[in-house]
Amino acid sequence: MKLAQEHLEKIRFDSQINTGVLLARRKLAELAKGQYLIYVDSDDLLVETALSAIKKEIKRTNADVVLYDLQKKAEAGDERYTLPIEGGFFEGENKQSVLRLLLLSKYSFSMCQKAIKRDCFDFDANYDDVRNMRIAEDVYQSFPILDRAEKIAYIKEPLYIYRKNSSGATSTVKPSDFRWSMVLYDRQDEYIKKWNISTDDVRTISENRLRRMLSFLSVYARQKTNDPYSLFKSFAKDLKTNKHFCQAIKKANSKHLQKIYHFDLMMLKLNWYRALYWLHRSV
Repeated sequence: MKLAQEHLEKIRFDSQINTGVLLARRKLAELAKGQYLIYVDSDDLLVETALSAIKKEIKRTNADVVLYDLQKKAEAGDERYTLPIEGGFFEGENKQSVLRLLLLSKYSFSMCQKAIKRDCFDFDANYDDVRNMRIAEDVYQSFPILDRAEKIAYIKEPLYIYRKNSSGATSTVKPSDFRWSMVLYDRQDEYIKKWNISTDDVRTISENRLRRMLSFLSVYARQKTNDPYSLFKSFAKDLKTNKHFCQAIKKANSKHLQKIYHFDLMMLKLNWYRALYWLHRSV
């Protein structure tokens, strides 16, 4: 606030009731006066040359969205989120190939990995149902933005530095996080159909979903929480009949799954996760 008061010509400050990151970002987009928006989370940073590189690319291509790589800094070591293609400019059918890669690769739909033309935001849409969305809110918002963008540029350089915070919102898992993941999958399915993603690609997406859902259960079983056992038991039971879980098992190619995930499926089927839950709480 102090900086905003000292630089009224450059900084606008707004305060609102906490309704989650997604609605806060949309509010900022509505308040912004610039033609393009770039988001930087409070504990992250851009490299020194980021803005000049993005500006140069916009001038060269007049892209609606400029994608760029992310470098994750964590105790386990650095990791770069990148696409398996060279940097360049994409529109028409070439744009569809980029959307496909985004769906298939580990490269994130993060709002912090793109410069967005303000016109690409769906300001007419109602997002009240996803207020306080705790995880994947950036992916949820990115779908309509990328769908509206007619021209996409990609800078194959790590312009964004993500510093993993062990106490951040995504450092632990909660049953509500799984519900938000299902909301995301509903939205993802909508755009998979709209973008005419092939059957083979849908199979790969299903395999990725199955891995994430099983990993979620495994982490939750081992995690030290104050949640009552009845909550974990109910979650494990509901997972077996979850729409997206059942579809993922049906569409995934089991030969592509590592042995650990076959073991996870067996543990879920035999209710062994309940024993794992108690084992980690008795240590």
